[in-house]
Amino acid sequence: METGTFAVEAQVEETHWWFVGRRRLFAREIGRLGLQPEVAVIDIGTGTGSGLRMLRDIGFRNVRGVDASDEAIRLVAAKGLGPVERGSIYTVPVADASQRLVVATDVIEHVDDDMRALREVARAMGPAGRARPAQAALPVGATVAPARPSWACAFAQLLFQLSAVRSDLGCAAGDPAAQRQAGERE
Repeated sequence: METGTFAVEAQVEETHWWFVGRRRLFAREIGRLGLQPEVAVIDIGTGTGSGLRMLRDIGFRNVRGVDASDEAIRLVAAKGLGPVERGSIYTVPVADASQRLVVATDVIEHVDDDMRALREVARAMGPAGRARPAQAALPVGATVAPARPSWACAFAQLLFQLSAVRSDLGCAAGDPAAQRQAGERE
């Protein structure tokens, strides 16, 4: 994101209807996971801090962010929303299986290698973790390209391949019919 865009978003994210609505939607979805407030949570692609604000507001106490932009990190620090480190979704600066929740809103659709990014998310959260990737204000399952299965289903398939984790992303891992159906729901 360009520096000017960060500045505008930083000014409006706390009160603008779009950001307020997204935080409510994500808070509802994350609340369904039943995680304890002390679990380790990371917000990848923190941007101007809307996700950190939401995670703090719903009671998580062990939250940190990661962003590739020094400007975003500076803006979040100025708001006092929590620690944010420089990093990327390809190299999340955490130990293997150390995060119980990984949040990545509006990130996956912007990377060149979505499967590499999803593998890194899976590494960070390990078999006990949960992920909440999202695009365009949808909780999960936004389509990367019309001809491809939902990346949420690709994520579920990846988790299935990497571990015995039961994914709760709404599609059967490795089931092409379920992947097509998930893509049609979007």
